[in-house]
Amino acid sequence: LECKIFTEIYVTNDNTFLSPSLDSNDLFPITSKENMQFDPKLWKFGLPVGLSNTLISYIENNGIYDELRHLLYDDLLDAGSGILLTLGTNDKKRYYVERLSADWESNEHIIYPADEKTHEDLLRVLAEGNFDHSLDRIGKIMGLNHIAVYHVAFTAMSNAANGDISSPYTIPQSGSKAFSAIVPLFIPTENRPSTNVLVVENADGMRGGVNFEKDIGVIIGDSVKHASPECDLRAMNGIQLAAILYFAEIDEESAQAIISSLDHLFPPPDEVWLYAQVKRHWGGRNNLRNNPGRLPLSISDEIYGCHHLVDEGKCDTDYEEVALKCLRSCLLLKDYIEGSYVEEFFKNLPKDDATCVDQTPECQVEANNGLCMTDKTHMEEKGCHYSCLYCLAPTSASIFSMGESQLLEVDPDDDDWQEDSTDDASRYIPTEGEIIDVMTTAEEYMVNVVLMNEEYSHVRLSCRNYDEKCSYWAAQGHCEDAAGWMGKHCAAACLNCLMIDPENRCPIDYNSNVMGPGDLSIMFERWLAESGQDPSLFSIDNPPNGTYDHPFGKLSVISSPYDDMEKLLTEEEKGSDEEFQPLPWVVSIDGFLSEEECQRLIEYGSTQGYERSSAYSSETSVDGFVDFLQSDTRTSMNSWCQDECAADPLITGVIRRMVQMTGISAENYEDLQLVRYENGQYYQQHHDFAQNHARAQYGPRLLTFFLYLNDLSDEQGGGTKFDHLKFTAKPQRGMALIWPSVTNEDPYEMDEWTWHEALPVSNAVKYGANAWIHMRNYQDVEEYCRI
Repeated sequence: LECKIFTEIYVTNDNTFLSPSLDSNDLFPITSKENMQFDPKLWKFGLPVGLSNTLISYIENNGIYDELRHLLYDDLLDAGSGILLTLGTNDKKRYYVERLSADWESNEHIIYPADEKTHEDLLRVLAEGNFDHSLDRIGKIMGLNHIAVYHVAFTAMSNAANGDISSPYTIPQSGSKAFSAIVPLFIPTENRPSTNVLVVENADGMRGGVNFEKDIGVIIGDSVKHASPECDLRAMNGIQLAAILYFAEIDEESAQAIISSLDHLFPPPDEVWLYAQVKRHWGGRNNLRNNPGRLPLSISDEIYGCHHLVDEGKCDTDYEEVALKCLRSCLLLKDYIEGSYVEEFFKNLPKDDATCVDQTPECQVEANNGLCMTDKTHMEEKGCHYSCLYCLAPTSASIFSMGESQLLEVDPDDDDWQEDSTDDASRYIPTEGEIIDVMTTAEEYMVNVVLMNEEYSHVRLSCRNYDEKCSYWAAQGHCEDAAGWMGKHCAAACLNCLMIDPENRCPIDYNSNVMGPGDLSIMFERWLAESGQDPSLFSIDNPPNGTYDHPFGKLSVISSPYDDMEKLLTEEEKGSDEEFQPLPWVVSIDGFLSEEECQRLIEYGSTQGYERSSAYSSETSVDGFVDFLQSDTRTSMNSWCQDECAADPLITGVIRRMVQMTGISAENYEDLQLVRYENGQYYQQHHDFAQNHARAQYGPRLLTFFLYLNDLSDEQGGGTKFDHLKFTAKPQRGMALIWPSVTNEDPYEMDEWTWHEALPVSNAVKYGANAWIHMRNYQDVEEYCRI
């Protein structure tokens, strides 16, 4: 730390202390002229440029100056009494003003914020007044590790009959970690009875008067008493007014000392609230301008029914019995506006961060598709820091969202949860105050944890409430008894944003994978071995392209890795340097289903009800989920083989046959999808592989068994066309067409050869069934893990 040599030293009028000329942010210990004694807890400091004017503008614009002058000259409060005030023109703010006790023999009044919102507003004023510069100097010179400004007050007087110090210590022993800075704002200059407007005395008996000077403040620490000298400014209609800024390195040693000095309406004399201020304003990257907000509170109310007392306005009218005993409710719930805490956070971020931008216009689209969470490496490499909220700026407020606006009252008859549940939590109806408690806590959690910690950067955009009843359900206790479901739909309300990421909510057991590299070919070649063929004899010169007798029907090989790929490539593709995936296995099995099985599946489709088919959306949502949407690319109808259909022994026999062929348990199968294509209906080219499945507990689709349930002629169409393989399968009753969605070499990579389409049906109806087989157990995966 650079030292400064002070050369211009003068002596205060009572010849007590030396005092130099101070520049902005200079610090100088108040030093005795007689013996050069000084106290390291007593300093003068040069005010940062703009601080005085900013504070004066604040008290004038919000009516504080006028109110204090009115009290001093027209409507003195009784000694030791106080009142609540609401001041300001547009943005109303709440203050508490009190007059010192009769012991002081003074008309001094002190006014300070009566709630957290007004306190936070004053912190922003200090930031505008460059008090950060002073805190930086103070922290370094006094050897502090970090600083938080935990209280701000304004004191005014026009008369003091007794200049003797009778006050207790401003702050008792805090280990030299807690201080108050007195900033003079209005100093009488004419006919002032004394130039010493502050009398100080430390524990060692060093005592004297300190001048109030323009742009010079006084810092007072442990065990330093102070008082105003005897004076009377009333004849000149004068007023002496100063701001008092309380700041400290808050730790275990200092906290109790600070709490013992808090006897105000605000801040509360509460250890939890005080610890929530730690490191806010200096130390590390935090400061008043880059104010991260306080940490989440875990304050609890001491008495039952505080939410109702808030609604009745008792926080304002009953300090002892309500405001102090309902600390949390009175601090957080009164006058709450949804989103206000988050809004203030973004409003106060630094405005000059030119690095917080996107490097490409594609960032916003990909961010909205959930890639900030599901593929952070890709988004960082692409330079999508702004759209992903990896960096934060005031304009980030337009991107960030807490989700759906929350209902403060829910009709139990309209509670979706209660319709399906009889547990005690669902029967409990939270009060409005309890719901607001959840909402305020969620906002604080987002600001103080999610937006401030790198660990959460990938979920900042996705973590929100996706249902308007989230806070209601959280207040019922469902964050605990239904953690998975709430983690997907209400992660913000549950204060568990990491649960919005399926990797955390739904961990994957990779040891349960049913296939690894090469296993697909092993399976298909096993089928040929079961048909009496010797797979070791197959080669490019001798591919398996015939029809063979398999125990489950006539097996025909349509495509295999042994086929000549050259026949399928265009002339342009043949001349390119592109590497193509090996050809896939595609086989059909005639007679895989019996006539009775085909008819039973058609009947179940009709009885369970066909509906318009949907397809995977081409885009994912911001939480990484893919929606099913009705689309012009797919016009068929479908139903699902569930309940009675799934339990039918005839149908379970079909599933068991597929299990025997693949060696893959039925748990890995989706429910059979029963499809119907009427005249003119189709499903344009698509793929059964879904990229998001790779992140799901059940893993990617490995195979498709498509079961044809009726015959169609060439004229009636309805075939399954594989354009890249130059092949179309004709619908034949009882035939199974089987193809992979992934490559043999990497069962997590989509096989580009197996794009396919269902051709339009002409003057007929086509019936079929899809069986999709996954890498891992599909049937037992919870709804909230299905992506």
